[in-house]
Amino acid sequence: MRRPRSWAPLWVLVGAAGLGGLFVGSGLRLNWTKSLPLGLYRLAPGALERGALVAVCLPLEHGLEGRRRGYLLSGPCPGDASPVLKTIGATGGDVVSIRAGGVLVNGEPFQVSAPRRDLKGRRLDPLPPDDYELEPGQLWLFTSEPRSWDSRFYGPVESASVLGRVQPIWTRGHDAQNRSERPRRHP
Repeated sequence: MRRPRSWAPLWVLVGAAGLGGLFVGSGLRLNWTKSLPLGLYRLAPGALERGALVAVCLPLEHGLEGRRRGYLLSGPCPGDASPVLKTIGATGGDVVSIRAGGVLVNGEPFQVSAPRRDLKGRRLDPLPPDDYELEPGQLWLFTSEPRSWDSRFYGPVESASVLGRVQPIWTRGHDAQNRSERPRRHP
């Protein structure tokens, strides 16, 4: 006697695909890296100014490198990469100076120098020490996490590659103001 066929696996697959599409289509972003607090973020309107948290598609070369190294998941950006969530540290007209002791923006200390190895011990190649004047439409990206893979490695990005500003909805972990491990809801 033939057993009835179960439709459960098909419904689970359809449901997962539907939720995934709804998640991305709704502007929600999940951060699983150590660059920012772990959690759920949403795209939001707003100006691209210093201090703004943004979702950005990296250029093809860097998207491919991020995928190869396991920094980025599969996503809608060039190189089948997911967007990065970073803070804008400098904009067009700003001068970013990379020095052995750290990064300066317009002569003010801004960020620690780039690490030479990632968390898996693999070699990293930061940009060479120099002064980088950002052109109109360029952004310098960073996070407060010293070991973050950011513009210290791939340089400025074009503002046209920004998907939008992001706001935290629910996070767990570190940030510059609160190093609590308790989950936080955001308005």
